Amino acid sequence: ALGEVGEQVGLLVHTVVREDAFDLYGFVSEIERRMFELLISVSRIGPRLARNILSGIEAERLNQLLQQENAAMISSAPGVGTKTAERMIVELRGKLPKVQSEELDSSDLNQDVISALLNLGYRRKEAEAAAARVSENLDPDDGIEQLLRSALKLLSKA
Repeated sequence: ALGEVGEQVGLLVHTVVREDAFDLYGFVSEIERRMFELLISVSRIGPRLARNILSGIEAERLNQLLQQENAAMISSAPGVGTKTAERMIVELRGKLPKVQSEELDSSDLNQDVISALLNLGYRRKEAEAAAARVSENLDPDDGIEQLLRSALKLLSKA
């Protein structure tokens, strides 16, 4: 999914900071990243197990299985037993519709731009103002990368 060797690649990242580690988890799509974040919100599922689950079951398929409450199929993922699958179903009930579609609405993109700018060291007020200005000219084909570039251009002129 990443392309050929030497090609430029864009990844979505989830950062996990602990006392003894600073881990980055990369994802090809937003639905994978969102599903990862939902999985680590389940008790006793950490980033490693969430990564293993998503390696064994595609994010969209996992979403379907969770909505169908199919613990048997979910437990086929590496490192997941029946009890863990059932816990996932119970704890993620009601949270799943958020990850059903690959398409993001403008408010999701806006929040992602703000988050990226905050991670780059900008103050919240600056980040929110830049994201708001950029979202005014939102083109449906613009991805997060283009919106972030535009926001950074705005901020560099200020």
